[in-house]
Amino acid sequence: RPTPPPKIGLTSRNLPEDLDRNSILNAPLPGAPAAAPARFPGFRSLQKKQEFEQFLQRLLTEPDCYDTEFAVVRAVVEHLHDCTELTRVLASLYNPKLDQLEAYFALGCEQYPGLKRFRVRLQPVNLFTHLLKQPAGLWLSPDRPNKATGLIPGSFKQASQSDTCFLMSVFDHKGPHALFYADRGLGDRLGLSEHEYSIFKSACTACSKHLITKGKRAAVKKTDP
Repeated sequence: RPTPPPKIGLTSRNLPEDLDRNSILNAPLPGAPAAAPARFPGFRSLQKKQEFEQFLQRLLTEPDCYDTEFAVVRAVVEHLHDCTELTRVLASLYNPKLDQLEAYFALGCEQYPGLKRFRVRLQPVNLFTHLLKQPAGLWLSPDRPNKATGLIPGSFKQASQSDTCFLMSVFDHKGPHALFYADRGLGDRLGLSEHEYSIFKSACTACSKHLITKGKRAAVKKTDP
């Protein structure tokens, strides 16, 4: 008789008596590891990403989708706050008579009354004076050195209590209309991202285009006999 091949494996006299060797050998192989959940950088979920994109599309293609300019500005704040990881979102309106920015609508700022009621004059010249010369965005951060940092009004620093945020001005057909502010809150440890900055700018840009188109259409209607 041929000699049987040696057993492969370890021999132990301490194996439990009820060990079912056949069940172990015949057990099905484990399935493939579960796929990692899909990520949508800058957005809370795929659904929120789609919702945000649909909102921008409406702004760009439906100039009458909101009754007033105020409603448009509020909608931008709401979608940035609801669809992204941005925690504090604020819109300030430009008051040409007083030549100043005045906080209009904010979400996530309930614990920060100074930011929620923020006002800043544009004279003497400061950061906001430059931002309202033309549509412009800025990412303020200690990790992103910028000459503009020296132009930040002390009142704004005190109101926001943060040295990291997004800022962008929005124009209508006549000139500067509003300025948007957003950050991830004071307790954030992750920091703002390029994806979030891109999302923020796209919302502000769409808002400007919508306001310009809306204003021009309204002006034409006034001149029509």
